[in-house]
Amino acid sequence: MNYSPSSCGLFGVLRKFEAEKISGKDVVDSLELIRYRGSNKGSGYASFDLTDNNYYMIKTFYDGSEEDIKSIFNKRNIFPEEITVEDAGNTKSYCFNVTLENNDEVLDKINEELWLNRDGRVYSAGKSLNVYKGVGYPLDVATSYNVQEKYTDMWLAHTRQPTNSPGNYPYWSHPFSSYNIAIVHNGDISSFGANREFLISRGIKSFVGTDSEVIAYLFRELLKEFDLETTIKILSNNCDDPKIKYEYRGAVLDGPYTLIIGYDTGDDLYMICMTDKTKLRPVIIGTDQNNYYIASEENQIRNMTKNATVWPMEPGSYFIASMKNGIINYGVRHKVKDFVFFTDDFDIDASGIKYNELDDYILKSNKNNITVSNILGHRYIGIKFPAGNKHLKLYGNPGNCLMNLNHNNDVDVYGNVADDCCDTMTGGSVRIHGNAGDVLARPSRMAEFMFLAMWETGQAYRCGHIRILSLKW
Repeated sequence: MNYSPSSCGLFGVLRKFEAEKISGKDVVDSLELIRYRGSNKGSGYASFDLTDNNYYMIKTFYDGSEEDIKSIFNKRNIFPEEITVEDAGNTKSYCFNVTLENNDEVLDKINEELWLNRDGRVYSAGKSLNVYKGVGYPLDVATSYNVQEKYTDMWLAHTRQPTNSPGNYPYWSHPFSSYNIAIVHNGDISSFGANREFLISRGIKSFVGTDSEVIAYLFRELLKEFDLETTIKILSNNCDDPKIKYEYRGAVLDGPYTLIIGYDTGDDLYMICMTDKTKLRPVIIGTDQNNYYIASEENQIRNMTKNATVWPMEPGSYFIASMKNGIINYGVRHKVKDFVFFTDDFDIDASGIKYNELDDYILKSNKNNITVSNILGHRYIGIKFPAGNKHLKLYGNPGNCLMNLNHNNDVDVYGNVADDCCDTMTGGSVRIHGNAGDVLARPSRMAEFMFLAMWETGQAYRCGHIRILSLKW
């Protein structure tokens, strides 16, 4: 299958306190489902494994020798022992444990020296944090680090489509980290210049040149003065205190973005999601009996658990989950409910069928009434349909661009749909028994759309002409 890059893709999973550790293989498989959102210019993973150790794992990209990297750290009274070398593709990654107090200035100074001539970069440092990143698709990078064999408490994952920095070296791949913090990001931080100046004023002078890395530094610096939720409110421009808003205006993020932050406080792990005021990058939140989830697309969550409760975040909101204390903020103001439907009576089982082949299977059936089960993020369903009178029942979660250009076909979706559903329809109807993503029914005409919802209304953003039918089942 050929992949056309569309944008970056994110995934985050945090286990609940009594649950089993999370398999790296499951995370890699879920990120591979949205391989088309990125490119071969970078992917990465961050694992957090909460322990009682008092040492830091330091990981450094460096082109020089082991003796050279020891010398650079020794000058700062850091003495690496038992150095191991990982294959990062076109550079080497030196990994070692050191006893290191929370002195972020030391690593900042080392990064200034390493990056002066683009010789290297400290890209991971934490007691529980371990970053694995490189140049390639998600499976390529995961295989080089044996991510599939690892189990941990929290994972962040990213596939990259570069927009404002190169992709030929792993320095620019996500995740970005600073001490016990890691972030993955989809979008463009248009406030990068102001954010960078804010960080320079606080003594941070070395940057690899991508907008995403400032987020980890900003989060670290704000936590020195504020509690977790206030820090998040400042970053996401949700702080109501006028004095704080003014003094820390350089730390506010602007532009189209969705981002995930992983954070180790020393005795707990937090997974955080933020989205911009108009939510121009997609994100879905989920939870089940074992884990909390943050994903670019619902199929990533359903790949790990069919029965998760999922919901879309509201624009400009934030989500916080703690391993020990549960969900602190849901990222929505309404009651969260889910729409999960199954059927054993179907004509086509979509599992194992590629997204760009499903329409062909439907058209070959030569039936007007067709039931399709196990839809998992299949995009462009209905895009090949001629004008006609087919009635489809779709069970699962269709991907982007469902029934675009539809004319006189009738569809019932039992589950949630992704973005850009029913675009440019000229006839027919689509009934969604669940939530819809962004940009719904635009610019359609002479067609009918309904949400059949289990709570007050189905949720969607940036809708065109739409009829919402509210039912309480």
